[in-house]
Amino acid sequence: MAKQTDLRVIKTKKALNDTLLEILTIKNFSDITVNEICNKSLIHRTTFYKHFMDKIDLLQYALKENTKEFFILDIYDRLHKPFQSMEKSFVNKLNDVFEKQMNNDKEFMDELIKHFIEVFSKDFKNNIDKVATPTHIPQSLLPYIYGSNLLAIIHWSDSLQGDLDYSKLDEIFNEINIISLNEGN
Repeated sequence: MAKQTDLRVIKTKKALNDTLLEILTIKNFSDITVNEICNKSLIHRTTFYKHFMDKIDLLQYALKENTKEFFILDIYDRLHKPFQSMEKSFVNKLNDVFEKQMNNDKEFMDELIKHFIEVFSKDFKNNIDKVATPTHIPQSLLPYIYGSNLLAIIHWSDSLQGDLDYSKLDEIFNEINIISLNEGN
């Protein structure tokens, strides 16, 4: 298997990622085929399967690649200004994808939620010494609570007319958020 730092591997994964994102702006994820991705990206199916098991594996890769800047941001901003942080790090870049997929494709939404729960879990585990949480709540439940609160506000905000005010969404989120930073962080 080729090294992940091999320029050919990087170019191939980028082409597949970019093609998937482009198709996701016009077509539901559940209707997209590996053949379609390969044809549009000019990547042979055999090459696709050297790097990804299936289109879900590619979607997970694309979500990881295109949302990783969020997890580089300061933990205070991620915890207390999640919507502004998301806007700054990936929402604008993926807005067309989200607009097409959010209310149209359950398979996409399931993978998106799975992705964020997984990365929130890792993030909490890596920063557990920096966060203060109610001690009676299992730590493994916290990423689900955090993610569910975010998702609830996202779904609610979809029903609003006009431009979203991310700072207002953050205010609402902080009213229901049970996770904060320890003193001194």
